[in-house]
Amino acid sequence: MNSRRFLSLALLGACLLAALLGLAVTAQEQAGSGPLRIGVFTDLHAHDTLGSPERIPGILAAAEGLFAQFKGPRYYVVGNHDVYDLSKEEFLAGSGAPWTYGSFDAKGYHLVVLDAQYTTKDAPLGRATWVVQGWIPQVELDWLRADLAATKKPTIVCVHQRLDGALEGWTKKPQVLNADIVRGVLESSGVVIAVLQGHDHENAHTEIAGIHYFEFQALVDHTDGTPPSWAKVTFDPATRTISIDGEGDQADWEFAY
Repeated sequence: MNSRRFLSLALLGACLLAALLGLAVTAQEQAGSGPLRIGVFTDLHAHDTLGSPERIPGILAAAEGLFAQFKGPRYYVVGNHDVYDLSKEEFLAGSGAPWTYGSFDAKGYHLVVLDAQYTTKDAPLGRATWVVQGWIPQVELDWLRADLAATKKPTIVCVHQRLDGALEGWTKKPQVLNADIVRGVLESSGVVIAVLQGHDHENAHTEIAGIHYFEFQALVDHTDGTPPSWAKVTFDPATRTISIDGEGDQADWEFAY
């Protein structure tokens, strides 16, 4: 597929750098009508160098240089690996991203980017050394309610850790500790059709209250001799379908919304 025809989305979280979702969209794709096409790659784990924080700015600059080859606006979803050796301010400065959570419209759709990298006391994570589970703070929940109330467009939510009830391995607790509250906000809005997620390194699909939750195969698990895993995702307003065309170990799916 011609890269000028689709929106490139990276659910990094260990993605572009280690744990984010990067998103690039051409002017043609952001405006107009018809299907919205998104390229999704997640969990690159490019800066897993715990204990060597001095190396991180250079790694981030190299990753951003690659992503910048896509000629269009770019958006990012911060994940847990991005706050191991960086503050969020440092990440924003290095990537050029305007915010860690926000929203925008593309074609006939509304897209929301969430930042789950907070403590349960609503404090932003930064230079955390090690953290796996997330939390959506109250100020972000309030913003999310207002943002969803202000649109009637079918809405796609992007977040690093999973909101669909998946448990974090050894903790046996939700990957986003207040995921049930976040899902309640999404469900009550009546506009959310899909949630795109990283973090778990596996293909997974769950439907909860009419919302499709997708977990994408990790890019970091790519080995020599096998193609990298990523996905081309198409949202079609005419057929009301979500189609995922996977590369590498990424699964193919198609669901109605």
